[in-house]
Amino acid sequence: MGRGAARSPVLVTYGDVSLTREDLALLDDHGWFNDQLISFFCEWLTRTAAKTHPAAARIVLVPPPLVFFLTFAADPADVASVVCPLRLAAARAVVLFVNSATMMAEAEGTGAVPPPPGGGAVGDHWSVLLWDARARAFSAWDSSCRANAAAARRVAAALHPHLLDAEAAGRGAAMDGGGGSRGGGRREGHRGDTPGAPDGPAGGAAVAGDGGVVVENVRCLPQQRNSSDCGPYACAYAYAIVRQLLAAGSDGSTDLDIDAVRADVATGAETRESLRAIIEGVMAGQEP
Repeated sequence: MGRGAARSPVLVTYGDVSLTREDLALLDDHGWFNDQLISFFCEWLTRTAAKTHPAAARIVLVPPPLVFFLTFAADPADVASVVCPLRLAAARAVVLFVNSATMMAEAEGTGAVPPPPGGGAVGDHWSVLLWDARARAFSAWDSSCRANAAAARRVAAALHPHLLDAEAAGRGAAMDGGGGSRGGGRREGHRGDTPGAPDGPAGGAAVAGDGGVVVENVRCLPQQRNSSDCGPYACAYAYAIVRQLLAAGSDGSTDLDIDAVRADVATGAETRESLRAIIEGVMAGQEP
């Protein structure tokens, strides 16, 4: 997501994502995943899960450009145009790819899919933020301890009002249809920082973000061993989370098994090779 030279011709297009030779080179050891690779992974995982699991429609994966736009866009109408298609009211879980970027930047040379109405991000670390609708909780999945804690809180604070709106709309629709509402009101957050904060179900301290939104840091996750594997690990976390959610069934009545997710996380090197094989299959016309 840093600035660079103009992008070369596109080698493969998958959904709304286009990859160039420079993007594919980032799959090599020590290549730092950009928006394009992670957006490709999001599109692939969404399509692949939907083919075999009816519950997949209730798992929303949000790619980096949309996460960044949701976090920093100033116009509520623009944000609403991005949020509405996500169908948050029906979501069992929302998986967001978080970058440490803290400022808007022109998309020139970033390798990013420009989020509407344009712009990209400049940052140096990837992580995953999970909204678990059953637990009504956010959790942060970070391959470098808590390097992206502030960014995760920022994204959670930006998304939370839209989750509340979706929840309220869902309750209203249920009552209009003669059904009762399920669940309570807003999940109140704990203000302050890590010291004294309560432990959440993910095993990490629950830390309040803007507006008192709690983000629980998931402990004991497989960690990157270099400065470039945060992107591969973010993809590996997301893949393992989705696998466990789908294994739990389509009704969303089973808690996410955090220990099973931890055990299912691939290494950075394994993720690079797996993603390379997936992309090569798409380039060869073998739709995954």
